[in-house]
Amino acid sequence: MNTTNNSRSSQILTNKIELDNKIDPHISIENHIAKRFHGHKVFAVSSQFDDTKKTVIERPYCPNGFAAAILHAYNYHKHLHLSPVDVWLTISQGVSEHINRNAEKFRNRFVKHEGQKELIIGVDGILGNWPEIVNRIVAAADNNVEKIDLRDLLECNFSTTTPNSLTASRIVLLDAVKSYFKYSCMTLCGIPKVTLEGTLEDWMKLQEKVAHLRKLNLELDF
Repeated sequence: MNTTNNSRSSQILTNKIELDNKIDPHISIENHIAKRFHGHKVFAVSSQFDDTKKTVIERPYCPNGFAAAILHAYNYHKHLHLSPVDVWLTISQGVSEHINRNAEKFRNRFVKHEGQKELIIGVDGILGNWPEIVNRIVAAADNNVEKIDLRDLLECNFSTTTPNSLTASRIVLLDAVKSYFKYSCMTLCGIPKVTLEGTLEDWMKLQEKVAHLRKLNLELDF
């Protein structure tokens, strides 16, 4: 049986297996990542979810979230929900891995230069805004990939795409061409204004005191 509306389509694959609607044990994304990285403390996690605490299955079958979801649904008779984003990110990650394993073989498909070309991105005013930083790096990389519109090809641009999944797809793009580019972010640092307290005589006296210290032959470095 199929049920369809404008944003989703559901199909009952078999009536021989009873659907299990029980919610299995879940843990927070932070704890899940900490377990993946052997107990190291997680200080920040990017999430595109309102105020609801986002959780994941406590004991996934494998590290790959896409495969783990399918295996869990199959083994425990769950209702499997998939979006184009889930499938496309999995495909594009595989493409990225394939390109990296054959970087020199495919070099002339993407770039004309040899080695790694450094892309320096200015990030003044957007520090901490990782989606925008990633977008700027992608734009720079895209301008240097001359033969294929890799950005248009690998980006998630579906109706189910969220800001986070869009950023994730752009990171996959950067990973795909990392053998050809070195990514660097740069900020402009400096002191725009300084105020010296005290009178002119105070500063002249300071200068005299420093001069006097120098005459004492204490092997000072100033």
